[in-house]
Amino acid sequence: MTADPTFDVLPALDLAGGRLARLARGAADSLAPRAGDPVQAARDLAAQGAKWVHVVDLDAALSGEAGNLDVLARIATLPVRVEAGGGFSPAGVRGALQRGASRAVLGASSLAEPDEVASAVAEFGPSLAVGLDVRDERVAPRGRPPTGVPVADALALLAEVRPALVVYTNVERDGTLGGPDLEGLRRVVEETGVPVLASGGIASLADLEAVARLAPSVRGAIVGRAIQDGTFTLREALAAVGGA
Repeated sequence: MTADPTFDVLPALDLAGGRLARLARGAADSLAPRAGDPVQAARDLAAQGAKWVHVVDLDAALSGEAGNLDVLARIATLPVRVEAGGGFSPAGVRGALQRGASRAVLGASSLAEPDEVASAVAEFGPSLAVGLDVRDERVAPRGRPPTGVPVADALALLAEVRPALVVYTNVERDGTLGGPDLEGLRRVVEETGVPVLASGGIASLADLEAVARLAPSVRGAIVGRAIQDGTFTLREALAAVGGA
């Protein structure tokens, strides 16, 4: 297919304790190690044509405290831009950007604190994305207790403060290869007017192509397990969306 040239495929590397790891459906008890060196994994992705690597600090997601910034800094020296995520507080966002990330994701738990989100958007501008993790019509940060914030309220806040980017995750599909939440992506775009990155559930090149058809409002897709497990390669993903 021919996709919008602004559509990016962002391969994901999840880190815990400085090592590669995996989390499914945002559940802390699903945390499991993966073999390999994270810096070499990022180097391999850059060699396959990655423009961005999405680096997830699972320690931040599970505890609120960033725990992989040294590894992130090493990845940021490679010829690829780093988007850092994982439940970051504003301080975590600041630390990730200081360590070389080109963009950092404010954790979805911050959506319970509208003033915090507005302040972060003002401080970090285009270097900030805001995470929107959703389960059962509530904001449900991965690895953390649900905030109780209705999705409708979160979307209204995002429409008001207008971050540069929203990273949308249907937590039930994250790490499961359950397919992307296209309806949820359309809703975020329609109700906020803010560009979106899709995260979670992509299991096939057809899934990826379906998300790419939502460009330019959807700016890209974060792909983790499908690439990690070898379902398809990053080169094949880039070719499928016209980005190779």
